[in-house]
Amino acid sequence: MKVIYEFKNENYQLLFSEQNIDKNIIEVIDQNCDKCKYNELDLNKEVNIDLLNFQQYNLLNTKKKKKKENTEESNAENESEINGSITKNLSDDNNYKEFLLKYKQYFEENGYIVKNGDLYGAEYVLYLTDKKYTHSIYIVYFIKENDILRDLIKILRISHSIKKNIILILERKTDIFDLHNNIVYVKLYSYK
Repeated sequence: MKVIYEFKNENYQLLFSEQNIDKNIIEVIDQNCDKCKYNELDLNKEVNIDLLNFQQYNLLNTKKKKKKENTEESNAENESEINGSITKNLSDDNNYKEFLLKYKQYFEENGYIVKNGDLYGAEYVLYLTDKKYTHSIYIVYFIKENDILRDLIKILRISHSIKKNIILILERKTDIFDLHNNIVYVKLYSYK
């Protein structure tokens, strides 16, 4: 299997093999130096191509919602509705809850409607609009420090069958919290 992904504004290529299949996802992504040019790839029918660009919707979804009188109360209600089962399933680790909420806020600031992703085994599902019967564009998965490449293959297979694009969020235990250094956009992948 071959995966092309964007990490820290660079495109990288990752080949899966029997030798690296049990390696840690975060370590592999951090150590990967196999850069590639996404625009110059020879694409064939076996490749799942992500034609959507995450940043292209920032300008499309600038529609501002009307403010309610009790914004603090309504924000608290929305927070509990959207994160409903997520916060129930989380342990008492406040750092992890904070981690989830920061990324939820980040996606909302970029113009996405963020909903619970339990249906797909993900943390979040991102929509472009809140209209009824709209399909989601992205699925957001959080990659923990102990996840291996076999877990990534499962994620890729699920996303292929439901025709969704993947965003991976790398969970790191650092004091410095940088949103952009933890986001991986899966551009395309192929099964061989």
